[in-house]
Amino acid sequence: MSVWQTVALTFALASIGSFSRGSVAQPLSVAPKIRGSWIAESEGAHYIYIFAVEGDRLSGVVCAKCYDLKNLTFISNGRVEGDRLAFTLVHDAADGKPSRETFRGKLKNGQVRLERSRDGDNRPTEIMLKRPPSRVAEIFAADKAGGPRAPAESFVGLGPSEPLTPENALGVWRSPVGSTAYLFKQVGDRIMGIACDSYCADGSYSAFISSAEIARNTFLASIVHADQTGEPYANLLTLYLSQGRMTGTYVDTRRPEKRVIHVMVRQNDPNVPDDPFWRGAFSNP
Repeated sequence: MSVWQTVALTFALASIGSFSRGSVAQPLSVAPKIRGSWIAESEGAHYIYIFAVEGDRLSGVVCAKCYDLKNLTFISNGRVEGDRLAFTLVHDAADGKPSRETFRGKLKNGQVRLERSRDGDNRPTEIMLKRPPSRVAEIFAADKAGGPRAPAESFVGLGPSEPLTPENALGVWRSPVGSTAYLFKQVGDRIMGIACDSYCADGSYSAFISSAEIARNTFLASIVHADQTGEPYANLLTLYLSQGRMTGTYVDTRRPEKRVIHVMVRQNDPNVPDDPFWRGAFSNP
C-alpha cells in the first residue's frame, strides 16, 4: 500500500470514528437504529435527513431539493441519549443574519418524532421522520436501460495532477459510470457534503460526506454509510485533478485491500468530452 493510500485509509477510519466506544448514556442498540437516511414532508417540501452517530454525538445533513448546494444544511450540536436525540440547524441568510432551528425528538416504533423550534417563534412544529423506501434496484435498472457503459478506466484523465483549491474542488460532481452525484461544500473550516442518486430525489440512495480535505494536490473524502444492521462503514475517495476530471480510487473500509478506479466530472463542465457516456454528468433535475 502506498504512502498516500495509507494516509487516505487512516483519514477514512478517523472520519467515521470509533463507533464501538459509545458513551455510557448511549445504549449500543440505539445508534444502529438512527444511522442513515430518513425522509419527512414539511411545509409542502420533501426533506431528507441523514444521520451519523458516534458515541453520543450526532452529525449529518438535512436538505430539500438536495441537488442544489445552497440547500444543504449541516447538523451542529447533535446529541443522542438513550432513545432521544437533539440537534441544531443553522441556515445562511441573504442579510448575513443566520437563522437557527432546534430539534428535539425520540425514536419510537421505527420512526423519529421531532419537535422543531425556530428562533423568534414560540410555536414548535412536530415532524415525523420515516425510513425511505429503497429505490436502489430501480436506479440500477435505469442505468442498465440506458445501454452499456465503458469502464471507469476509459475516462481516466491523462497527464500530471493539477493544483487543487477549494474553487476547483468544491461543487457538484458526477460520474459517467454510475448514478451518484457528489456535492462538496465549505462549512466554516471544514468541507462536507452529500452523495446521492443523480437527482437526489429521495433518501433511499444517499449518504453523508462527513469530511473532506485537500492535501497538496490530493482530494480525500470520507462518505459515511450504514450497513443493513446499522453498523457504520465508509467509502474513501482519493482523487487528483487532471484535465478537468477528478480521477483516482475509492476504498470501502470493510475491504481496504480492494481499490476501485473512480472518475468524476463537475456538473455541466463545458470542457468535458462530447461523449454519450458523460450524459449523467449533464442531466439536471
